[in-house]
Amino acid sequence: RLYLLVEEGRVKDASWEGDGCAISIAAASVLTEEVKGKKVSDLGELAKEDLYEWLGIDHLGPARVKCVTLSLETLQAGLN
Repeated sequence: RLYLLVEEGRVKDASWEGDGCAISIAAASVLTEEVKGKKVSDLGELAKEDLYEWLGIDHLGPARVKCVTLSLETLQAGLN
């Protein structure tokens, strides 16, 4: 679960709760930190490459991509 506190169209605060592997936990933590202060209208433009950059990951095997993208997909599903 992702929680966003939005004021005047910007993310004032963000947090998450859930279980998962170390990569998915790290990705959710980084994502919630990075979206703070951003316009809600810009959040739909975030991509898995942004998460890779924020996490300092150059490459992941196909089986681990879902670990990185779970929180991002959750965020984007909530925006829709």
